[in-house]
Amino acid sequence: MNTSLQILLSIALIILTAKLFGAFMGRIGLPVVLGELLAGVVLGPTVLNIWAFSVFSRPPVPHGVSVADVFDVLAQ
Repeated sequence: MNTSLQILLSIALIILTAKLFGAFMGRIGLPVVLGELLAGVVLGPTVLNIWAFSVFSRPPVPHGVSVADVFDVLAQ
C-alpha cells in the first residue's frame, strides 16, 4: 500500500473513531473531548504504527536470561 494512502486512511480512521467515542461519551453525560482523548489512546501509535518506529516494537529477549541476571544488571 502506498505510504500516502496509508496515512490518509489512518487519519480518516482516527477522525471517525474520535467522533464515535465523543458521541458515546456525550450520550452518557460526559464531556465529548474525553471520548476523543480516549480514542487517541486506543488508536495510538502502538495500534496504528504508521511509521513502524522500532521504539514501539518489542526487542528480542535473549534466551537463557534468568531473574538473577536481571537483578545483577539493575544493581550496577
